[in-house]
Amino acid sequence: LLNKLLFFSFGTKDVFTRTCKGLHDKISLYLDDQLVELPGIEGIVFLNIQCWGAGVQPWKYADDERPQKLDDGVFEVFAVTSSFHIAQMQVGLASPLFIGQARKAVVVTKNGSVLPMQ
Repeated sequence: LLNKLLFFSFGTKDVFTRTCKGLHDKISLYLDDQLVELPGIEGIVFLNIQCWGAGVQPWKYADDERPQKLDDGVFEVFAVTSSFHIAQMQVGLASPLFIGQARKAVVVTKNGSVLPMQ
């Protein structure tokens, strides 16, 4: 519960600042050396564990992808459109935007964009 409260407080601040709005125009993403066309997003998550963001299991909603495993040498990549999207995922009202699975990822920033990363 404390984690969700912290996510809410940080997310509320992000609703107003939206520093990553238009992320798809600020980066190029390559998965296994293939350029990925990104939708209108504000965040990308690279994940090699089952749970994320206070217990969300994003890959359980991915019908067309191979199952998520800890020991297969592959990580999962999904996107979020906003902090509201993350909150909706946490309560089961939305699923992530699935980007794919890969063994290698390269993120290239465009036009000198400065972006937060964690």
